[in-house]
Amino acid sequence: MLSSLLLLTLLALPQQRTAIAPVAPQTTSRSGQKLVLYEIQDLAKSWIRNFEAPELGVPQSTSEGPHKVEAREGRGDAVAGLEPHQTPEPTTDQVEDMAHTLEQLVSTYVQPALQHAAESVRATSAGTLVVNALPEQHAWVEDFLGGLRDFDGLVDIQATIYSAPRGVLQEWGFAPSATLATPETLAAFLEKIEADGRFEVVQAPRLVLFPCQRAHIAVLDEIAYVRSWQVRKVEPGGQELADPDVATIQAGVTVEARIAPLPGERFGVQIGIANCSVERPIPTRTVRLEGAGEREVEIGVPEVKTARFDATLLLADGASAVLVTDDTHPERDLAVALTVRKVAAQRGERK
Repeated sequence: MLSSLLLLTLLALPQQRTAIAPVAPQTTSRSGQKLVLYEIQDLAKSWIRNFEAPELGVPQSTSEGPHKVEAREGRGDAVAGLEPHQTPEPTTDQVEDMAHTLEQLVSTYVQPALQHAAESVRATSAGTLVVNALPEQHAWVEDFLGGLRDFDGLVDIQATIYSAPRGVLQEWGFAPSATLATPETLAAFLEKIEADGRFEVVQAPRLVLFPCQRAHIAVLDEIAYVRSWQVRKVEPGGQELADPDVATIQAGVTVEARIAPLPGERFGVQIGIANCSVERPIPTRTVRLEGAGEREVEIGVPEVKTARFDATLLLADGASAVLVTDDTHPERDLAVALTVRKVAAQRGERK
């Protein structure tokens, strides 16, 4: 059984904004370093639902039931619909998860970067950000949190996924990654790809999401095969029957991203690209069943190849980047050209 799926699943809460001033410094240390408690309950309670990318190449029993996802078939551009999450108040676990997301983003992008062992960022489960840092780092944190509270739009990601000849993008100077600062630079890059003639477009999706939300795009083939057999006895008569245990395995490409608005009209982009292929037809081997007349049956033994590439980028609003990783095919690379920009909130979104 083969089916091609484009998974686009995005739900989120709108952000609430409450102006909360940070607590005054409580301790001081090296070169003006100080400890500040930033109350971020308003941001942590504006919980956004994250969507983790599916794990490729891992067998799943069909008896576990289908995953509840929204799916669209076919290829081409697609924009994910956005709906507010209907839970009136986030749970304690959801608030804690959002607080730790902000902790991770501050730790990753704060400028100047955290270098000394004593410089640290920690979030409490109740929604307090404990930052021990230099004055200039605290200034960045204040700008970052203020920018999140004032951010009144959505983040738009437009990506084109290519299957590229192995090593060509490296020869051109675009591997493993490159930043394209202007639309003109991106256009010249795309024209060069089209003129080469050896690039294949795998997918060209578009993703619209809330700031700091984790979401993904997946282009998948779902393959079913017989993983094992079970012998059961049927009464009356003690007849033995052999039932196949059918499993599914997903192959294809996933692009997973989290985008955070940063000071200076820039975006922090955390992106992961995974590619998985399964040899077809699936190889089989013969096993002998105990009971059921000692009959011989075949089971599938999938041969899976996976490749993954993770990157953390800083992009100006409207800028683009190219990311390149090995394809599972020995003569091909997988490349993603993506553009990130702020867009207005969709009509009807609650503020």
